[in-house]
Amino acid sequence: MTKNSALQDAGRLAHRRLWVLTGTAASALQKLQPYLTAAHRCLWIGDAQYAAMDCIQAAAIKTILGREYDLVVFDAHAGFDPDALGAVAGTLCAGGVLVLLTPPLALWPGFADPNYQRIAVPPHEPQSMAGRYLQRLAQQVATCPCGQVIAVDEPLPALSLETSGRALLEGEAVTPDQAAAVAAILHVVEGHRRRPLVLTADRGRGKSASLGIAAAHLMQQRSAHILLTAPALANCDTLFQHAAACLPQATLTPGCLEWQGASLRFVAADALLQQLPTADVLLVDEAAAIPAPMLEAMLRHYSRIVFASTVHGYEGTGRGFALRFEQTLNAMTPAWRKLHMTTPIRWADDDPLEAWINDALLLNAEPVADSEVVAARVETCTIERLDRDALAEVDLKQLFGLLVLAHYRTRPMDVWQLLDGPNLELYVMRYQGQIVATAMLAFEGGFDAALSQAVYEGKRRPRGHLLAQSLATHAGIADAATLSYARIMRIAVHPAVQRRGLGRAMVHHLHREAAVGCCDALGVSFGLSVEVSRFWQRLGFKPVRCGLSREHTSGSHSLLMLLPLSSTAHAVNVTARQRFIESLPLLLSERLADMPAAHVVALLASFVDHASPLSQQDRQELEYFARGGGGYDINIALLNRWALWTLQTQAGQWTEPQQALLVHKILQRQSWQQVVQGLNLRGQAEALAQLRALAMQTVRQDTQPH
Repeated sequence: MTKNSALQDAGRLAHRRLWVLTGTAASALQKLQPYLTAAHRCLWIGDAQYAAMDCIQAAAIKTILGREYDLVVFDAHAGFDPDALGAVAGTLCAGGVLVLLTPPLALWPGFADPNYQRIAVPPHEPQSMAGRYLQRLAQQVATCPCGQVIAVDEPLPALSLETSGRALLEGEAVTPDQAAAVAAILHVVEGHRRRPLVLTADRGRGKSASLGIAAAHLMQQRSAHILLTAPALANCDTLFQHAAACLPQATLTPGCLEWQGASLRFVAADALLQQLPTADVLLVDEAAAIPAPMLEAMLRHYSRIVFASTVHGYEGTGRGFALRFEQTLNAMTPAWRKLHMTTPIRWADDDPLEAWINDALLLNAEPVADSEVVAARVETCTIERLDRDALAEVDLKQLFGLLVLAHYRTRPMDVWQLLDGPNLELYVMRYQGQIVATAMLAFEGGFDAALSQAVYEGKRRPRGHLLAQSLATHAGIADAATLSYARIMRIAVHPAVQRRGLGRAMVHHLHREAAVGCCDALGVSFGLSVEVSRFWQRLGFKPVRCGLSREHTSGSHSLLMLLPLSSTAHAVNVTARQRFIESLPLLLSERLADMPAAHVVALLASFVDHASPLSQQDRQELEYFARGGGGYDINIALLNRWALWTLQTQAGQWTEPQQALLVHKILQRQSWQQVVQGLNLRGQAEALAQLRALAMQTVRQDTQPH
């Protein structure tokens, strides 16, 4: 099919179209004015203000999600934001037109895009950007089968906005997909317990609407009390709108819908897990954007639960979620069900604009098929640093597909960073030419003495220098920012060949590269998890700092680990670790009092070389406590020394509940009520008896012959 015939078919099939209007923003606005006046539902994304239509900045895109438009104008002169383009495309109805305002395509790669401010890392300036991403985007635009590239001095095509999108606010399912989804959600409540539903869909399939419709039916039929959680309340606007449309007499307030004693109430994920309110069913929308440990905690507590997630969404999260979380479901609730929605609602089937958005923003990027790499072993693979100026499209899709699977918060903007980030290097491992692993290395630090001192004093915060800044400012090491660091930002291994040593081989290669490049240290920073921290520890990395609040993206405290390569970095590493282990016991009873016990144990075990053995006096007093002598409060200092020592040196001898008792009660100073409730004990007496029993185990080990 030719491009002209594709465009003719677009009008006949009510497909959505793309106009690329090249020139200046002012001339484009003048040329578009008659069209903007004629269209009823218009949206302008960018700086220009036009009174006859909605105008918002790209950064405010979340405020219009759930709305519908016939004409969307996206001004790339104000800064091309790929996340915003992916989001706003979902608001455009069938037959509608997306107008993209750009410089002339031949000049676009050299355009000083305002978004370079987000990518440039000091000392690199925005004007030094290579323009690889915009060059790729210009090529994608020029070859779009549903698009027309129009210079500002050329006439615009006739505009007919006869949309044929299905009504979204009827209060009932409008596709067979939606009807099946609503029925499946109802079955979660009406059927057997412990059979959660995983509902997945690409954007625009009515997933959130189905949740809202089903919630309304449950409120009508069963007077249900429904809990809803999502990454943010704004994610749930569409869901609440559809539920309210089914219940005209309901009372709708932000985050809550009430009807004749029934309710649908939003609770943020962290508050939900702290309070654990009762409910007939828990709905989790955009589950892929909620950290896996939090989802697992919900799964343990709530017996009727629906997890819904976008697969090819503008946040690029769903595929990794499906891969990882299904393993958890198989282990915890093997009778779970899955339903995938395919029929679009706002636009027609086989919409070419949707396909173009997915290609242009790499929303559909996938790693190579399992069958092509399943035989890969370390000894049959090669590692190379990619030349980003000559990066083939197939390689870009394979490596970005791996990153999406491995990191659930990977977004379209990340493609721009990996192509143009001036302080980045990309590495891949290949098997027979196919990419089976990838890593991204960021070079940081190396500041002069004056800037390093300003960072240490908190007067300067150079963006993109996480290791240098954290060690100087938070660890309090004045000259830490003068060192040069190579931070492993991302690392991903193909699911078909994991646990074969490919990741370790990649890190060893990066180690050699950093050493040759005269870096002082390799480092990583990630949301703390036991498995990931053990991976890095086995490779020689040691923890030097822990974030004091939970990360929004992972739901865990961030952990910074370092592998020194120079004598100067070794001295910094020793100082940072000493300060960390000195402060950790105190932080556990304050800022880190909510850290999961398993994470605390993993941290303490990494400091086995700093463990302080119990004195003979300590051991005698511990035996006295173990035999029932003295209470908890009078022995609190002794118990604290014992808990730190045993968890640093002998954590493997304790079960997870025993570790949790030592951590929550002794190190984190939780109340007896919190400990009893959290560990499902009968009361304070049982908790104290278990502590004495653990102490007795230590005493008996001491008396055994060695």
